[in-house]
Amino acid sequence: MKRLSIILLGLLVITQNVLGQEFTPKKKLNIKWMPLSLIAETQRFRIGVEFVSENNLAYNLDVGLGSDYFGLNFSDVDNHNYRFFEVRPEIKYIYAYKKRLYFYSALELFYLQAKTVFEDGKYEDKETEKGFFFGQADFSKQKYGFHIKGGFGLTVKALCLDWYVGFGFARRIIDYTNVVNRREGASVSWKEIPKPYLFEQDRITPHVTVGFKIGYDLIK
Repeated sequence: MKRLSIILLGLLVITQNVLGQEFTPKKKLNIKWMPLSLIAETQRFRIGVEFVSENNLAYNLDVGLGSDYFGLNFSDVDNHNYRFFEVRPEIKYIYAYKKRLYFYSALELFYLQAKTVFEDGKYEDKETEKGFFFGQADFSKQKYGFHIKGGFGLTVKALCLDWYVGFGFARRIIDYTNVVNRREGASVSWKEIPKPYLFEQDRITPHVTVGFKIGYDLIK
C-alpha cells in the first residue's frame, strides 16, 4: 500500500496541470469509507463524515466499530469476544484544488480501544520482561495520539478517492489480565516487534498512517 500510494501521488503530481484550473472549493457534505480497515490487524468497519467549507477548510470525523458478532476479528490469533472502537476527528486545509483533483494537509487526532480473549498464545510481561505461554488471557489495547497528514483526492461526479500518508506519535497501552495456565519459557524477541500485541507495554512511540478512502457526496 505504501508503494502504491507513492506511485499514484507521483503520477497525479505530474499530470495535475492538465486536469483543470484552480478554483475555490464548494461547500459540501460527504460520507467516506475506508476498505482497508476490514483486513487490518484489528478488523473493523470504519466510516466517516466530512464537511467541506468554502474557506479551504474541511472537517472530518471517522468512527470504527468491530466485533466477532459481525464476523470481524483480531487477525493471526485464536481469540473470541472481540470488540473494537475508534474515533478520529480531523481538520484539513485544501491548498490546491483543480477540477477533479485536490491536495491537502491535515491534523488528525485518534483514539482506539480493542478487547478480546486470546487462547493458547504467548506474550512478554512488562514487569519481568520475560516471555510466557498461556492457555487463555484477557487482552486489552488502547492507543491515542495524533498524525500530521498529507494527501490528495480525485473526484468523479459525486464519487471521491482519497489517498493519504501521515506521521505522528501515539501512546500505546497493552495489558494481559486473567491469565490462565501461565508458563515461563516463551521466546518473544525483537524480531516480533511488528506484532506489538505480544508485548505488554505502556509507551509513547512514533506512528505512521497510510491508506485511502472511498467517498460519496451527500449534499453539494
